[in-house]
Amino acid sequence: MKIYKIWDMTRYQKGRSLEYYVKRRLESEDYLVMRTAGSHSPFDLICVNMDGSGEVLFVQVSKRFERKKYEALKDLALSLKINILYVFKKKGKLEFMILCKENG
Repeated sequence: MKIYKIWDMTRYQKGRSLEYYVKRRLESEDYLVMRTAGSHSPFDLICVNMDGSGEVLFVQVSKRFERKKYEALKDLALSLKINILYVFKKKGKLEFMILCKENG
């Protein structure tokens, strides 16, 4: 397996790396996580909480906060009555924003 330095990585590789990081983090919190690679869907990950609640989260991972993307995801959460987790980097740290089907 070839190891890339961050500056040698393509945008796709950086995005995939960030998705896998979020995937591992959610798995450590008892979620079953599926990656929707190459699907061109609004979501990068689909997660099911394995604690018995059956909670489902649809996850969008971005390298930065984008207002248009946020608004579109919020509208989607409300119209489809689903929970969306918007994960993005802010000042080098990951932010996790839940867009709830109830309150947006």
